[in-house]
Formats: sequence, structure tokens, C-alpha cells
Amino acid sequence: MKKLLVLVLIIAAANLPAQVDTPESLQKELEKAPSETARIDLLNKLSHQYSQLSLETAEQFAHEALNRAKAIDYQKGIAAAYNNLGICHAIRGDYTVGLDHFISALRIREQENDLMNVSHTLNNISRLFIYQKDYDKALEYSKKSLEVIEKIDNPRAFGNAHISMGSIYLSKNDNEEATKMFVQAKTIFAKESLKDEEGGAL
Repeated sequence: MKKLLVLVLIIAAANLPAQVDTPESLQKELEKAPSETARIDLLNKLSHQYSQLSLETAEQFAHEALNRAKAIDYQKGIAAAYNNLGICHAIRGDYTVGLDHFISALRIREQENDLMNVSHTLNNISRLFIYQKDYDKALEYSKKSLEVIEKIDNPRAFGNAHISMGSIYLSKNDNEEATKMFVQAKTIFAKESLKDEEGGAL
């Protein structure tokens, strides 16, 4: 169950097409970063990468990104660093601390009207409650994430939000509602010819 939570949190935090960056390539980019904001973005990318490899290293990059971002009041970088720290603590099982970091990221992203990342953070919070088997709270945050995604023209994210909600309904043993969510996801993916995602919904 813990490994599943780790995977879901990482996907939820990224929710991007297949990532071609590697820690090695990002390190090379970091050495020639053209600006402080670019450096912070790369540190946050490295933190995310290392969350799958070394939590200690991931936290080091996140803390450096956070300190640098605070020094120049770079809100996007601050939020990403908090989100990465939330992931690290969630993987460790420090759910209260992880939740605190996610809430910090969420507040900034809401203030910045960064809707895609708002939805990602809401989904991460939802997953924390899933692990604690508080499915009502998990559903509450998953619904909030879906509501945010509805404001964005991103069918893949919209379909995946339905998949997330369907998974929660399955955990609640509500197969009827789960099926509705998966069918809606399939319809969204089919309309956009997202074949791999459609297969996943099936």
C-alpha cells in the first residue's frame, strides 16, 4: 500500500507527459543555469527526480530551492519546493508534516492562480487521506481537484481526475459510483483520441 501511495503521489505531483530529464542531465543544466529562477526550477526538478531515488538528496535540493526562492520572493519556486518536501515526508510516512507542506504549497498556488498545480496539490492531499483510510476526506479533496481541472482545457488531466475519484469510490466499496467515474474518464479520453489513457480507464 505504501509503495502504491508513493507512486500515486509522484504522478500526481507531476501529471506531465513522459519525463525525458534525468538527474545527470538536470545537473548539467544546473551548472549553466542562466538565471536564479531557472536555477530554482532545476533544483525543484532534481528534488522531484530524487524523491524516487534518495529522499535525503531530494530534501536537500528542495530546501536549497526553498531558501533561494524565498530570498528573491519567487512564489512559484517556493510552492514547488513545499510540494516536493510534502512528497518526501509522505513517502517517509510523516503524513502530518507532509500535509503541512502540501497546504503551504496549495495556498501559494491558489494566490498565484496556478490552477493546474492547485489541482495536483489537492490530489496529493486526497491521497494522504486515502492512505489513512479516511475516504470521505479523500473524496472531498479529490472533488475539489476535479472542480479546478474543469476550469482548464486539459482533457488528459480531466480524465485522470475522474480516474482518481473512481479509485476512491472503489475503496469505499461504492462500485456504482466508481463505474460512473471510469466510464466518464473513458468518454473523455476517447473524444480526444487518447488511446493509452482510454485503455487504462477500461
